[in-house]
Amino acid sequence: MRRSTRGSTVVVALCALVLVAAGDVPAPTDEQAANLAIPCDDPFEPTGETVPTDVIATDIEVTTADGSTVTGCLVHPAGDAPVVDLVVFAHGQGHTVQNAWRRHMWEVAGHGAATIAVNFRDNFAFPTHQGAEDVIASTHWALERFPDVERTILFGVSMGGAVSGTALVKSADLPAGLYDLWFDVEGVSMVWETWAEARAAEPAIADGIERDMGGTPLEVPDRYIDGSPAMNADAMAAAGLQGAVLVHAPFDGRVAYWQGREMALALDGAGIPYEFHTVVQGNGSEAGSDSTPLKLVPGVGSDLEDVSDQTVGLAGHASERDPNHPVMRTALDRLVAILDGAALAPSESIADLAGPDDEPSEGEPSEPSEPSEPTAPTEGDGDSTSVGRSDEPTLPATGGGLGALALAALGAATVGRGRRRA
Repeated sequence: MRRSTRGSTVVVALCALVLVAAGDVPAPTDEQAANLAIPCDDPFEPTGETVPTDVIATDIEVTTADGSTVTGCLVHPAGDAPVVDLVVFAHGQGHTVQNAWRRHMWEVAGHGAATIAVNFRDNFAFPTHQGAEDVIASTHWALERFPDVERTILFGVSMGGAVSGTALVKSADLPAGLYDLWFDVEGVSMVWETWAEARAAEPAIADGIERDMGGTPLEVPDRYIDGSPAMNADAMAAAGLQGAVLVHAPFDGRVAYWQGREMALALDGAGIPYEFHTVVQGNGSEAGSDSTPLKLVPGVGSDLEDVSDQTVGLAGHASERDPNHPVMRTALDRLVAILDGAALAPSESIADLAGPDDEPSEGEPSEPSEPSEPTAPTEGDGDSTSVGRSDEPTLPATGGGLGALALAALGAATVGRGRRRA
């Protein structure tokens, strides 16, 4: 959708959304500070890739609603041709834009889109609300510089799923809708579930959630509801969201697969068409990032810490730095296809990016195959705004045990998971 020019009223509206969270924000560690300082046009490690000649990568500073400054990257096509697509990335917990995202931004900008991503306030904690406000501020910043943009795509990974989903919800209160399409990749959709898991296993993350929310779920339940995208799909529809692409692995050991299913059910209830890509099989591209629940099994987890992907053959939680992890690759390939003209195809699919004989060479990134085509919509004529859905998800037939496991996980995850905010 083509948008009107935003003025100072937007800043006033954004200021009204800000809630200062309690607690002191820890200073970044030396490693975190070093990652924040990486130039956006530096060669990308570990692949050694450099900025393509047809894009421009720039370090940026964006002023947020409360007057703070956040840093990040802007990457866009070189030349004078009008840019009609803007992609706004929201990173995951513990990452920086410079360390994890600049390579993806180069790739996407090569398909004609301007891309922007910023490091959030309290970046290394879990800043769902602050991050959402920072995403909105960066979106306005980019739209002012690219006035010909007709479509804005929001792309969040892991914690960035909660951040980007909450940005969508907050944007419903602004004078004009900001976002047309949403990519929710292994995303957190129910923040209090993540808080409960973190309080038991990773207290520092739980502390960060409480700092952003202003307390625990018992103390400020409305803040947790407002920061849980699966509870607010109706607000997303009100904000003008036209569709979504969800990508998740059933064996994700950090953000449970059912959080993706909860989000899908909420979108369905709000009448927002979506694709859901279930990623089952690993491809060995970066085993250290592939966190599966099997690592929690006593006597087994430690042995799988660095080799889960190759040994077990199951995709888990992707490191967003890895361009070839099957979860990230599925999402990025679908994004590029849509930028190149493909239509949203509301459906369920199992993405298989690694066959049984795929063995990446040591020290080199893998070359995954294309994901399987989505299944056809169950009703309607295929248009992304008019496709109907059956009550139960439909998945294509699979040829092996991994597909059966995925179906079992899908069925277990969808039982009784129809909650959303009215």
